This record gives sequence, C-alpha cells and structure tokens, in this order.
Amino acid sequence: MAIDIHKLISAISPDVYCSNRFLEKHEKESYREKTVRDKVKNMIKAEFKKIKKRVDGKKSRGEKIEPEDYSTDIYLKAAKEAEPVESSYMEIIETGLTIQLKSTNFPMILFHRI
Repeated sequence: MAIDIHKLISAISPDVYCSNRFLEKHEKESYREKTVRDKVKNMIKAEFKKIKKRVDGKKSRGEKIEPEDYSTDIYLKAAKEAEPVESSYMEIIETGLTIQLKSTNFPMILFHRI
C-alpha cells in the first residue's frame, strides 16, 4: 500500500506536523473532534486502548503475550485522514540554544538540555 510520507509523518506526530484545520460537519465522527488533529489523535488513542485491552485480557487469563499482540496498522489508517501542516516553516516551540548578552560586545552562547 503506497502512502504519502508527509501524511504518515503527520499521523505519527500529530501535535507538530498535523493540520489544525476545523472539520466540516460531514467529516466529524464524534462530537469531540473539532480539528483534523483531534480526529487523528482520537483514532490512534482508540486503537491503543484496544491493544491494551487485548494484552490485559491475555495477562489475566495467564496466556503468553506474543509480539503480534502489539502490532497495528493504525498509523497507516490515520495517515489517510491526516493533513500535513500547510506552511513553509515550522514554529520553534522549544530551543536548546540560549544567547546571553553580557556587558561585553560579544554574545555568549549557552547550550542546555530541554
């Protein structure tokens, strides 16, 4: 199955790369979904709840948990609904670079962990 890489990245990290466009009435599946970003996040969250329920059920029955129990194709499904951000730049939310101006004419650059 071929998928647009930009849409896949939007589905994997919707808080940063997915559009915040408001949904039309016919696009909404739930009253909680106001934007495309909300729709993608809700799809992924619902799938992870199903996986957790499946794994917890196996644990409670004492069955062995296989790696296949955690497998999902939700990111491919969410990529069909995702819309990449429509801009030529990204906002810098946090940065690891601080420029400190001292009394001298030369700025001092400090690197720190976020």
